[in-house]
Amino acid sequence: MSRTRCFAVGGVSALVVGLLAMSTVGAAPPWKTQELSLDAGPGSVVDATVIDPDHTIARIWNETLLDAIRMDRPKPPVHSRNLFHLSVAMWDAWAAYDPVAIGYITREKHHPADVHAARREAISYAAYRLLMYRFPGGGIDPDGQPCQPGAEVSQADFTAKMNAMGYDPTFTSTMGDTPAALGNRIGQAVIDFGRSDGATEGDDLCYPDPSGYHAVTQGFLQGEIVRRVTGRSIGTFFRDEVAGPLGADFHIGLDPKHDARVGELVPPEMGPGDAMGDPDSIGARTMRSCAITGHEPRTEAWRRAEIPAAGGIGNARSIARIHSAMACGGEVDGVRILSEAGALRALEEQTNGVLVAVTEAELAELDWRERDYERTDISDRITLDDASGSLDGPIVTYVPRASAVERYERARDDGRAAIRQSYWDLVHAAFGDLGGDHLDRFLLTPSPDVPVADITLAPLPK
Repeated sequence: MSRTRCFAVGGVSALVVGLLAMSTVGAAPPWKTQELSLDAGPGSVVDATVIDPDHTIARIWNETLLDAIRMDRPKPPVHSRNLFHLSVAMWDAWAAYDPVAIGYITREKHHPADVHAARREAISYAAYRLLMYRFPGGGIDPDGQPCQPGAEVSQADFTAKMNAMGYDPTFTSTMGDTPAALGNRIGQAVIDFGRSDGATEGDDLCYPDPSGYHAVTQGFLQGEIVRRVTGRSIGTFFRDEVAGPLGADFHIGLDPKHDARVGELVPPEMGPGDAMGDPDSIGARTMRSCAITGHEPRTEAWRRAEIPAAGGIGNARSIARIHSAMACGGEVDGVRILSEAGALRALEEQTNGVLVAVTEAELAELDWRERDYERTDISDRITLDDASGSLDGPIVTYVPRASAVERYERARDDGRAAIRQSYWDLVHAAFGDLGGDHLDRFLLTPSPDVPVADITLAPLPK
């Protein structure tokens, strides 16, 4: 995908546009399309569902899940699992109408007159049931934050997709051979499978057991990327591409022949998790979830294991030599480990604030979603925190059109305008997640001139 050098930035409108789901832009399909709407002008939440008739049913539901993920909190393992299980549900529904294909969980076979229509319907019901279950809302994590902050909007989007395709989202029966009943059975089967797959998702899908994701997980994830790209383990790759060429006596996974050279580590009085003060802090809980006491390096199992986030064994000279590659533009004594540009980029802060690079396609989606707003170039009004930095593309935000302002003011004066409470909470949480003083600055902005209220989205009459 080509990336246009354009950056979207702004206040409440531009920030939340980046957080809310973005539906696929396309021409209205020949079958029913409905819009979720509030007659409240620019201050309201207006969401629309557009189904592209050229997209397969699998793509429609995959993109629907991706929209929900964009509104959720960053949870890579959780959302990888959601994507996998959605694929399972859709495959099993597809395979049910193929004489040869074997389902992953369910193995039913059916022979409808219109296979294409039956598959589309069964896949939709299976996907809908699973996604409604996976984004329930209402759960609160140990930090007091909602586990799925965008669940209400996502559920409305899931339901709108069903309505737009002419399927009844209230049909929940699993009895009979209809595609809808089959889809409901498959969706429930995948839900049941997920309850016993060891992910400890919990009743409110907050994943309360942190034992599967801990302080060194990042290293394992990166090691798996290296293995899939190069075919080598992280220890082998590091030896061949970094330590070996540099002559650095550093090892990720130690050969037994070096055991006699390894000193015994004197463990600290307390492990990292216990030494971090507040036992309920994120840092303390993260370190305790994979408790390391300092005794581990004395064991043979630890020395042999390739633990990319914690298990390196070397000396001060080797560490200094490896880090010299970063300090010297990627090259040490004529041995190049990184390109100079790569080394410099690794030292740069990649993002801070609400400035986001977008592709041409994403910009088109923003234009469509913010169709009551005018895209405006504000490059000459933005000062980067780092005065030496620069951008090679325009910076844009969205400003309400005069017609939208007029409608908004009319609705406000008539008492028909309001801001949806869940939307307002999402904005508040988004600025909080940005860190620094972003939330404080947001709280200092003038209060809206319309009430913030609980509002339920409803489909427009057909």
